[in-house]
Amino acid sequence: MFEKNYPYCTAWINTVGWIELGADDESDSTIRILNDGGLVWENDAYLGAALDAAEKYLKEELPDEFGIELEIEED
Repeated sequence: MFEKNYPYCTAWINTVGWIELGADDESDSTIRILNDGGLVWENDAYLGAALDAAEKYLKEELPDEFGIELEIEED
């Protein structure tokens, strides 16, 4: 279900980095997109909205900012 609703988040997790949910000692953000180089993006919206925003970022902004285009598997 997650893979279907959030294909770009899934592709990021499977190929590039990881996603952290919830506040921690270093950040109050709800969601953080990270890779080996560190923080790529963060958002402090409620979880559902934060996942939607992360999906949009990975799809629309990541390619321009970092030159990374995630490949999405179609059903």
